[in-house]
Amino acid sequence: MSSSKVSKLASGVKNIVFYEAEQNALRIVAEEGERVGNIYVYPRLKDDAGNYVIGSNGLYLIDNSRYEKVGNVMPRVTGGLV
Repeated sequence: MSSSKVSKLASGVKNIVFYEAEQNALRIVAEEGERVGNIYVYPRLKDDAGNYVIGSNGLYLIDNSRYEKVGNVMPRVTGGLV
């Protein structure tokens, strides 16, 4: 498997955001020491017991104070004709 990792970013640069959507609730970024294209989202809010919090409208509340890595946009393998 081949993967592209970010070896170094410019001094003072924490990450490079390639894409943002849904009012910044979804981000695709490059970070030093990580694979290119990590996907981060705002996670669902949890209470102190670890249960998801549901709002009065019946929908999950979102914790927009932090991001959670949920995957990567880059394919794990590539192929072609031999």
